[in-house]
Amino acid sequence: MSPASWLRRLALHRHGDRGAPGSSGQAPHRSRAARRGQSSVADDCAAFLTGSLVRYRLDHGEGVAPWEWTNLLAHGSEAALRDELAAEHHQRPDAPERDDLATWQAARSYVVVELLDLAGTCGPLAELQRSLLVPLELELAGRPDTDGWRPNQWLAAVEAALGAQRLRARRRAPRSPDASETPHGGGR
Repeated sequence: MSPASWLRRLALHRHGDRGAPGSSGQAPHRSRAARRGQSSVADDCAAFLTGSLVRYRLDHGEGVAPWEWTNLLAHGSEAALRDELAAEHHQRPDAPERDDLATWQAARSYVVVELLDLAGTCGPLAELQRSLLVPLELELAGRPDTDGWRPNQWLAAVEAALGAQRLRARRRAPRSPDASETPHGGGR
């Protein structure tokens, strides 16, 4: 479900077909079913914001959209990312073109290793998430062509983003003086 769909779903659960609250001069009455729906939306949002959207979808017997595999990377804590590594094998999948749960999990675990490595060399995890992974997640969520992606396509998109970040970090890194130069700025 896209972020825009969540917002529409939240508005429908909150206001139903009656329009905005207060439009009739009375506070809208919420049925028990409507409150359960709001709880479901709140649970969806909490899963999204904590990086546990894939687990939430699987636990509720729902399908997982390809972009949703980016959610843990974009919003998960370092502890949650490390838990992913403990739970899954984190080698690059042998057949990333397969479209099954184990292949998706292996692909994501592989990227978690890459992300933690990048955070160790290029800056804090939270900054990489804010500047790189949240925008990537939103880009993938907004692209209709990702709906039929297999793990290898998702993996290529995420690796490209991480690789571009590595390249930017290398360009910004101060260069060490060449071994043939003296500390005073010239050769011998």
